[in-house]
Amino acid sequence: MRRRRSYFIAFISVVLATAIRRVLDRWLGYSAPYLMVYPPLVLSAWSGGFGPGLLATGLGGVGIAVRYLNPWLGLVGSRAEVISLAVFVVNGVLISLIGERGLRADLAHGRFAAIVESSDDAIIAKGTDGIITAWNAGAERLFGYTAAEVVGTSIGVIIPADRRHEE
Repeated sequence: MRRRRSYFIAFISVVLATAIRRVLDRWLGYSAPYLMVYPPLVLSAWSGGFGPGLLATGLGGVGIAVRYLNPWLGLVGSRAEVISLAVFVVNGVLISLIGERGLRADLAHGRFAAIVESSDDAIIAKGTDGIITAWNAGAERLFGYTAAEVVGTSIGVIIPADRRHEE
């Protein structure tokens, strides 16, 4: 369901950007035709990944070709127009790939966080300076401190005085 919604967002955002760009034609003329297409492209790739980003790239590229590149049907506009369209498509694919990697990283991070938080074992993270940066529910049960109480404090709070040299 989320993926379908992402494709819908990609479609609607490109259509809105195209409409806004047409309004701006009065001031911009035919210069900077890609100006309004990049924001929905980035939004689509970041929120939906590769597929919605690619859809936004395709729709934006076709919209630009139809409205701003001449003659677009012969696909033989000026060399500069063809190069600018190719650069836009390459950028769109790259942005879509980055968006997909970001979504996968968020998913992996969420899974890892769920595993750590649901573990019965005490899992504690600290920086090289000995300051606690993370504290799961298992650590709360074992040591009796909540995460709010110990995150940001020294790891020494849970180490007995006679064993500090082992830390």
